[in-house]
Amino acid sequence: MAYIKLLKLTATGPSDKISTIEFGKKATIIAGPSDTGKTCIFKCIDFVLGAKNDEDHAPFDEEDEYTTVNLLIDTSYGQMSLTREQGSNKTQVSCDNQSIENGEYLLNANKNNPKTINSLMLKILGLREDLSIPKNKEGEPETFTWRSLKRAFFVDENRTDQSKSILLPATGDTAYLAGLIYFLTDIDLSNYLLRDETKEIKEAKKNAIIAYISSHKQEMLNRKNDLLTRLSTSGNDIDSVSKLIDDLNQQMFNINTEVEQLTEETKHTSSQLIQLQTKHEKNTILYSNYNALKTDYQKDIDRLSFIVQHELMHSNLKKNTKCPYCDHKITPKASESYIEASRIELRRVITNLNDLEETSVNLKDTLDDEADLIQVYEDTVTKNKNKVAEVLLPQRQRIADTLRNYEEYISLKSAIDQLEFADETLSNDLETYRKGKDLPRIPFEAKKLFYDLIGSYIKENGLSVLYQMGNLDVNTIDFLETKLDLVINNKKKNKRGKGYKAYTNSVLLLLFRKFVEEKSANKIGLFMFDSPLKNLSIPEEIDDDTNNIRKGFFDYIINLKTDDQIIIFENTKHLELPQLDENEDTKIYIFTQKENSGRYGFLNGVKKA
Repeated sequence: MAYIKLLKLTATGPSDKISTIEFGKKATIIAGPSDTGKTCIFKCIDFVLGAKNDEDHAPFDEEDEYTTVNLLIDTSYGQMSLTREQGSNKTQVSCDNQSIENGEYLLNANKNNPKTINSLMLKILGLREDLSIPKNKEGEPETFTWRSLKRAFFVDENRTDQSKSILLPATGDTAYLAGLIYFLTDIDLSNYLLRDETKEIKEAKKNAIIAYISSHKQEMLNRKNDLLTRLSTSGNDIDSVSKLIDDLNQQMFNINTEVEQLTEETKHTSSQLIQLQTKHEKNTILYSNYNALKTDYQKDIDRLSFIVQHELMHSNLKKNTKCPYCDHKITPKASESYIEASRIELRRVITNLNDLEETSVNLKDTLDDEADLIQVYEDTVTKNKNKVAEVLLPQRQRIADTLRNYEEYISLKSAIDQLEFADETLSNDLETYRKGKDLPRIPFEAKKLFYDLIGSYIKENGLSVLYQMGNLDVNTIDFLETKLDLVINNKKKNKRGKGYKAYTNSVLLLLFRKFVEEKSANKIGLFMFDSPLKNLSIPEEIDDDTNNIRKGFFDYIINLKTDDQIIIFENTKHLELPQLDENEDTKIYIFTQKENSGRYGFLNGVKKA
C-alpha cells in the first residue's frame, strides 16, 4: 500500500545555521506561542512537496538567514530525500530505489525536463498521472493533480475555524470533490466528462447506465427485504418507532440531567471534602501536640512530687545533736525548704493538665466527627462517580445505540419509499433506453456523490469518536448533504463562535481520516492539522469543561491505534497545553519563546518581535 511518512525536516542557510525537527512514527504535536516557527514548519513541508514559488508559500522571511528546506520521507519505495531552495521552482530528489529517477523535479514540466513534483507525488501514492476529472456540473475536464488532493490532508490555520465545511475549498468544489471521489474509490469519472462521443461509446454508456440502474434497484430491493424481515420480527411500524424515538430521547434527556446534577453534586462535595480534610489534618497535628504537652505536664508533676516527698522524708530523719567522735554538741544548720513552692507549682501544673485534658477530649470528639463526615463525603463522591460511570453512561450509550438503530430504520424506510416512488419512473426510463433513444446527459453532482460515499459512515462513527475524546455531553451527530458539514447536538456551527467552529471542523477531519484509513481505495498516511483547537478558550463555546475537551482531543491523537501519521500544530496563545503522556510513537515539542527555558522555537537563532 502506498503511503507517505515524514521522518525529519531540516532548514539550513548560508550562515551555517541549521534547525531540525524529527517526527513521531504516529503522532507529532508541536505547540508554542505565535512567531515561534510552527507555521514555518508547516510551510517548509508544503513548500518542498510542491507549493507555489510565491510570497504566500515562502517558508522563511529574508531576515531569518535560512534558505533551504530538506525533507526526509519514508514511502513504499523506501526513504527519499527532497530538497528545495527558497525562490526556486525545482526540488532535488534522491532515492535508492531504481524505480524513482533521481534529480530535479520541476513545478511545471518543460521540453528539457518532463519530471514534475506532481508526477512524483502521484507515483509515490500509486495514483494516475493522466486522469481528467469534471471541474463543474456540466463535465468540463480538468487534470487531476497532487496539489488539489493535498488540501484534504494538509489543513492550515486559516481554514481551521472557517464557517464552510472543512472538507470543501474556498472555490472549485466540484473539481476538488471529484479528485477526492477518485482517490477514495479508484473509480474513473470519465463518463461524466463533456466530449464528442461515437455511436458505439453512447451505446456502451447507455448499457452501463441500464446495468447500473438495474443493479442499484436490486441492491435497494435487497435492503428493503432485509428491513421488512426486521420489521416483521419487531412488529413495529413507523408510528411506533417514532414514539419509541421520542421516549428514548426523553430518557436520554433525563439521564443527561441526572449526570449533570450528580456531576455538580460531586464537584461541590469534593470541594467540601478538600476543605474538611485540610481542617482535619490541622486538628490531627494539634491533637498530637496536646498529647505531647500532656506528657510534659505529667513529667513536671512527677518531678515536683519527687521533690516534696524527698524533703518530707529527709525532715523526719532523727538528727545527731552530738559529734559521734568528740561528743561535742552539734548545732544543726538551717536549710531552705522547697515544699511550699513545689506544692504551688504542682497545683498550677495539675490545673493546666486538667484544662488540657478537657480541651483534648473535646478535640478528639471533633476529630471523630470530622473523620465520620470525611467518610460520608468520600462515600458520596465514590457513589456518584460510580453511578455515572457504571450506570448512567452505559445506559446513555445503550440508548444512543438504540436510537441510531431506530433512526437508521426510519432512514432506510424513507429510502425504500423513495425507491418505490421512483421505481415506476425508472422502469419507464429503462424501457425507453432499451428502445434505442438517446440518454439525457447525466450532470456531475459532486456533493451528492461525495455524501453518498461518506455520509452514513460519518454519522455512524461520529458519536464513538467524540466519546473517545472524552466529550460525553454529545447526544446526536449529523452530517448535512447540502453542506457536507458536521452538526453536533443539533447546533449548526455557523451560528456559533470560532472556538466551536474549529472544534467541529477538527472532529470532522478526524472522522474523514478514519474513513480514509478504513474504507478508501487509496491511502496517504499523512495528516497535518494547524491549530485544530484555535480559539477554544472561551468557556461558552463548548457544552463541556474546555480543559477536558482539550485533554481528550490530544489524548485521542496520542493513543490512536493507527498506521497513519498525524502532525498537530497548536498555538498556546489559544490554550494552555494540557499535561500529555508521550509514548514511543509520539513526539511532543513545546516552543517556549524564552531564552533560557526549553526550546525557543524552530529556527535556531531566529527571534521574532
